[in-house]
Amino acid sequence: GNECKFCSRRRTAEDHASAELRKQPQDVVDVANALPQTSPPVESINLIAGSLYDHDREFDIYIDLVERITAETPYDELPGSLVCMPPDDFSKLEEAYDAGVRQVKFNMEVFGPDRFEEVLPGKVYYGRERCVSALERSVEVFGAMYVSSNLILSLEPEESVKEGFRYMAERGIVPVGKIFHPDEGTPLEDATPWRPRKLLSPYMALAGLYHQYELTPFLNKHSLRGDISWELYHLLESNNQKTIISALRNQIQSFSPHDG
Repeated sequence: GNECKFCSRRRTAEDHASAELRKQPQDVVDVANALPQTSPPVESINLIAGSLYDHDREFDIYIDLVERITAETPYDELPGSLVCMPPDDFSKLEEAYDAGVRQVKFNMEVFGPDRFEEVLPGKVYYGRERCVSALERSVEVFGAMYVSSNLILSLEPEESVKEGFRYMAERGIVPVGKIFHPDEGTPLEDATPWRPRKLLSPYMALAGLYHQYELTPFLNKHSLRGDISWELYHLLESNNQKTIISALRNQIQSFSPHDG
């Protein structure tokens, strides 16, 4: 009941009340076993779910699940990312690595301290500085380029976003710029998202950081993702702003009103 102000989890649960929202570990194992037979082949699995207030217990659940995947499927490690809140006990990062996790994504969403406090009641109790420390410690465990974090464009001043992008890139954390979509039923449903030309500057800065620090966009380029990191990564050298703006506009328009 303490969601971040942009989060549409509650509305989504209401809209899809008939769906089986809670998946059992065996369901995930069954899906992982089916992936090698898909056409075209599925290249990555991202494990993501709602968060518990006890983040160590949450992390233990994921570790147990990854251990089952590596024991009961063709994969000897998780072929994708663990996307969740970081644990309170950072030693669990090593436990996750030993279980087969090779990439983690701990999303800060907002970098600036004041807006972090204002927009993210669901993360304030964990703490902004603790989030930063968890990301930095994760680079020591998983390695540079194997740790990532989202910043949502439109929720804080542009310069704060760019500062967050650079802070992460300098430390081997792959920053991701997510396009904000105000969802009905959330405290930010009437907020105005940045338009494509406003998004161009932070996205170009992000693409430049990828090249400067020899990082690559984090999520698989064929996955469902609310950003255009891969497009900008490849378009940067052409400096074709018309093409980039068109890609931004198409991405924004691809969101439905209740897309979470």
